[in-house]
Amino acid sequence: MSTFLQLCVSGLGQGVVIGVFGFVLAFLFQVCKVINVAVGEFAMFGVLATVALTAAGVALPLALLICLVAAVLLALLYDRAVLAPTIRRPSAERILQLFLLTFALSMVLQGVALRMFGRDVFALDPFLPGEPLRVGGVVLDRQILIVVGFVGLFCLVAWLFTRHTLHGKALTACGINERGALAVGVSPDGYRRLAMAVSAGLAVVVGLLVSPVIAFAYNSGFLLAMTGLLAATIAGLRDPVRALLVGLGVGLLQSLVGGYISGHYQSVVALALMTAYVLAKPNVVAAR
Repeated sequence: MSTFLQLCVSGLGQGVVIGVFGFVLAFLFQVCKVINVAVGEFAMFGVLATVALTAAGVALPLALLICLVAAVLLALLYDRAVLAPTIRRPSAERILQLFLLTFALSMVLQGVALRMFGRDVFALDPFLPGEPLRVGGVVLDRQILIVVGFVGLFCLVAWLFTRHTLHGKALTACGINERGALAVGVSPDGYRRLAMAVSAGLAVVVGLLVSPVIAFAYNSGFLLAMTGLLAATIAGLRDPVRALLVGLGVGLLQSLVGGYISGHYQSVVALALMTAYVLAKPNVVAAR
């Protein structure tokens, strides 16, 4: 029983990371119909750049701030220079076009990271050093607890913002009916840029928080984004909270597979099952 509980705890820790990326992707699609698969690369680049900056003598808080600001500025610049012109052109294939444009950004960031940092694997030191906590024979990693706490706080703030503030309701309205939002004076462009900035910043922060537990290389972000995308797709791509819950389930499944079958099949089995679900229900996005 203790082994099962330990695997569940570890799986939920992994699931939080997957769920956050699913949350980000579903949130973006809900607001502006953009599937930004480059969020994984924002996380990866944030970790690798922070490690490089601290190795060069930059204080960790300043390095974190530099990477966070750089990610937000890059997201805003890419939106203005690349995504916005495509969105302004009416097209029945706009969602696919935007997906390919964010996929292109993902590939470019991977190439730049490979050129700058090589194929080495990088990780930050734990933010809370010390022995793991033990509760009834179950080991709780301090760093994962930080991630869980941050994600829980962020979800609470996001829920309060969207449900109880005027700007939050306007943000939601843009995703429900863009023309209706324009008719009442709400700017979809402004809220899309806000969503892009928040998603980029959140990806960087989560990447930095989990980097002491999950080491990053130049290609680590892509798997995170794809797993998050499948979780968000199962959730309908319009429900961030449900995407987070699906991500938790995926992490739990990965941990149980790794513990009872083989660690080599963790990601393979989870991705295969999620892909099979999406293929079995191709209208899962339209169902919401």
